Amino acid sequence: MNRKRFFTSILFLFSFLACLQSQDYFRFRSNFTLKEISSVGDTLERRLIIGTCTFDNKINKLTYNLSFPHAEQWVIQDTFVYTLREGKLVETTTAPYITEHSIFKMLLAQSLNDFGLIKSGYKIESVKRLEDQVYITYLPPDEYLDALGPLVLIKEKKLLKGVIYYEPTGNMMFRQQLADYQVIDGLPIPGELTHIVEKDGKSIKRILTFEDVIINEVGNDDLYDYPIPELSQ
Repeated sequence: MNRKRFFTSILFLFSFLACLQSQDYFRFRSNFTLKEISSVGDTLERRLIIGTCTFDNKINKLTYNLSFPHAEQWVIQDTFVYTLREGKLVETTTAPYITEHSIFKMLLAQSLNDFGLIKSGYKIESVKRLEDQVYITYLPPDEYLDALGPLVLIKEKKLLKGVIYYEPTGNMMFRQQLADYQVIDGLPIPGELTHIVEKDGKSIKRILTFEDVIINEVGNDDLYDYPIPELSQ
């Protein structure tokens, strides 16, 4: 999974999850840092990306404005990812459902705690407690059992602390960890998201951190509705 797809799918989620609407929260803005560590055998690679991100739930538009390692914008809307450099559109790719099911949408909809799984047709299979954490296993709707495996949500003090994704065969696909929660305008927001994939001797770990989070910002509309040159002509 490349870095651009990682941002839009991190936590990012399955196509049939319900599109939940928020009545109270509609904008998210933050500085972010992404640290990526990947290894294959004895080979180790590290990457660092720094920038700002904005999401407007009303127009369903997610924008990453990168400042390091170089200036670049990724604008995600509907099923398209637009890459801009120096004000010019340089690439357009498709990635179904990435914005509708982004972590930002869930945060603003206040559905991060359970991923909206029950409303999406998932059923609770089991609930287990291990010290201070509760492990809840969800099974997908019957019609998706051949394509999707169970999800395990890990909660601590009513906050979502982790998600484990499984294939229908029972093999783990990847896992995510959420940490450093802070409450901003009454909304619990994780300050750190970690995405871990380990398979066939390969390991990828991506740590995404948020700082200076702003909720429901008024003004700066151009940041939230970032213009795409080809579409604005």
